[in-house]
Amino acid sequence: MTIEPGFLLAQGVATIGVGIGAYISVVQRITKLESTKVEGIEARVATIEAVLRLISEKAAKMLHSPHDPYGLDGFLEKYIDHNYDLTDSEWAEFDKILIKVQEDNENSMDAKIYAMLVQTLSEFSRRLAEHKMQRNQLNKKP
Repeated sequence: MTIEPGFLLAQGVATIGVGIGAYISVVQRITKLESTKVEGIEARVATIEAVLRLISEKAAKMLHSPHDPYGLDGFLEKYIDHNYDLTDSEWAEFDKILIKVQEDNENSMDAKIYAMLVQTLSEFSRRLAEHKMQRNQLNKKP
């Protein structure tokens, strides 16, 4: 019996999905903890965030292609270079292109999985950044 690489990738993606759900739960609980406890948890969260970012960057590099029928490579280069200064409309366009890659039957399963990873983890990063900004604003209020 042989195991298909696509199957292993799908299992990896499912595992990452479970990890992201757990991570979101941890981030939500941070706001409820005292500041002394938060520092330790924030360090763990930062580590998890770094691991997820690394996975996302590797997937983006694998998705980058000399043949770019979707106009995706410019977005991927900005994403890999840690340029988060995309406008809301640019993020929306990036998401649309990633969805097209996932839905196009001409693409390999690997390309579809890489697009899904980049889309999911970039959305997660944006939501985390928004959460941190909201938490900082709440901490500034008297």
